[in-house]
Amino acid sequence: MPVRDVSVSLRRRLLVGLLGVTALAWLAATVATSVDVHRDIDRLLDAHLRHSARLLIGQSAHEIIEISPEDLDELSVYDQFVVFQIWDADSGQLLLRSPEAPPRRFSPVAQGFSDAAIEGRRWRVFSGTDRERRVLIQVAEDEAARTRLVRRLTLNTLIPLVALLPVLGLLVAWIVRRATRPLVRLGDELAARRAADLQPLPEHGVPLEVQPFIRRLNELFTRIGTLLDSERRFTSHAAHELRTPVAAVRAQA
Repeated sequence: MPVRDVSVSLRRRLLVGLLGVTALAWLAATVATSVDVHRDIDRLLDAHLRHSARLLIGQSAHEIIEISPEDLDELSVYDQFVVFQIWDADSGQLLLRSPEAPPRRFSPVAQGFSDAAIEGRRWRVFSGTDRERRVLIQVAEDEAARTRLVRRLTLNTLIPLVALLPVLGLLVAWIVRRATRPLVRLGDELAARRAADLQPLPEHGVPLEVQPFIRRLNELFTRIGTLLDSERRFTSHAAHELRTPVAAVRAQA
């Protein structure tokens, strides 16, 4: 049965392992960053929505009722995706709304945040009443626009991480190549030696993990040298012992 060759390059193993760990760490950091950015942006937009609603709520009821349609542009909150409705708190009549706002009330909630779906569009709504509790004000933001904004800001945050991944890969490859260079140099030196060259390998200038390996090689070279010396002495002695009978035979011949 043939034996499979399961030898694997140490450099390749290190590269695969380190790049795999780096990729997993990058993926985890990307997911965590995306979640954090999404949560922080949602909080920021909610705070902006609440602040915009309170700008209207801070006015008196008669000032709100006297707002004319020509003033809607000035009351537009912070972009075209945010709209508002002003309702009479007693009669439930719609007094004023943004052109983009639906005529239907956004949410039955009278105070705080809520989510609403009207005519296929989803809204993030903040509701509140004025000081006299005569009018109900609801400021809403289109969820689709918020999602696009969050996605754009998240991508802008993640782009540097994506650009950094190839740089990390190249840096890891360079570190692995530099770390394994003594092993490659040791292999080249052994390949260039003659068969009879049993000089010990130098232990300086190599990593600490490789020094025991070199030390064992040097011990092996010493034992082989001792065996070769013993073999040479035995051969020399045997040749010397054989000279005398050979010389006697020649004399008799």
